Amino acid sequence: MLYLQRRGWDGLDCAVATRAFMSLHVWIYRFVNGTPSSLLVRPILGVLDTYDCVGQTRCGAFVIHFTDGSCVDFLAPALCDGLSMDFCAFLRGTGQECARCIYEVALAGDGVIMPFSEDAVPILTRRSQYSQLPSDYANQAESLVVCENAEQLWSLLRDRPMDSL
Repeated sequence: MLYLQRRGWDGLDCAVATRAFMSLHVWIYRFVNGTPSSLLVRPILGVLDTYDCVGQTRCGAFVIHFTDGSCVDFLAPALCDGLSMDFCAFLRGTGQECARCIYEVALAGDGVIMPFSEDAVPILTRRSQYSQLPSDYANQAESLVVCENAEQLWSLLRDRPMDSL
């Protein structure tokens, strides 16, 4: 919640009740040889250019609005410098358009989607990512999913219990 205070109240016009009902909360990381690596920034910026993003601040937090009236808080602190981005997060998003945005950003950045939950299992966007994951996930091999489109991601996220922030 601290990042919301830092960024001011710009873009916080989404209905709290709507966002709380079925919120999607995910981190996106990229792994190379078992260690965290920088997400691919330029392709992510290309994806974000296709969406209505408002309220960006020095800490890289802003709100993405979708055509269905929903929105999501997007956090990418390193995005402002444009050099490297170790992670990004989507917080309190709702709906299929949000899932599509999450999928497009993860795919563009060669990222692995990590839902916020106690039993979070990475959701891969490419089969080749499996060999790049940290060894901690080797025990979860049977649970790993390669998500092939935004509709599949929506199905995975809406059926997964999410921890509240």
